[in-house]
Amino acid sequence: MKKLLIITVLVCFAGFQLFAVNPIPSYNVLVQGRASFQEQIRPIGGNSNADMKRKMNIQTSTASPGTGIKALSIVSITVYRLDHSINLGPYYIYAGQSLSVGIDFSAWGVDVVTERARVSVWASEIPD
Repeated sequence: MKKLLIITVLVCFAGFQLFAVNPIPSYNVLVQGRASFQEQIRPIGGNSNADMKRKMNIQTSTASPGTGIKALSIVSITVYRLDHSINLGPYYIYAGQSLSVGIDFSAWGVDVVTERARVSVWASEIPD
């Protein structure tokens, strides 16, 4: 019975793809496959600028810029509110390009899928 339970648990976990969650802001993170970036959850009513708009900035570069080989890696980016009420994307860019997406003052996350690229993710306020 114990063997059956252990085998069942192993089979269940084998189906899940585990990946690390990086904080926002994060800079120059090597992504091979999939990576997730998330802001800290904001306390309710903790921000007096709730009406101010922000943007999520994603900058990509090739993983090995010193090799002289320019591989065109496609980067898939999805920007989402942490409560999953809003999903923006997926957006597709080449490694070496940047993307900015308008967001509000809720806590947000970014999922990145690529063969191999370096990724920086940060949020900034949009001036009035």
